[in-house]
Amino acid sequence: MARIDPNKVLEPENVTPDLTPGAAASELRIGRSAVLKLVLAEELFAYMAGKRLRITRKSLDAYKERHRFMPTEEGAA
Repeated sequence: MARIDPNKVLEPENVTPDLTPGAAASELRIGRSAVLKLVLAEELFAYMAGKRLRITRKSLDAYKERHRFMPTEEGAA
């Protein structure tokens, strides 16, 4: 049986891994418990992978886009 060389395995370019609550908290610069509150409030989509919670990259990016701050020209002066 042929062995697979791990150096030659290609990762799909458009796949981004889902995040642990701690990694999502770090990216949002908030606490882990705040991330869990966002999951309970259905602001972030999460699922269980075995006994571990994972937050989808897509929902985290959408959350960041919804809460992006764009200053007006009046406030910039």
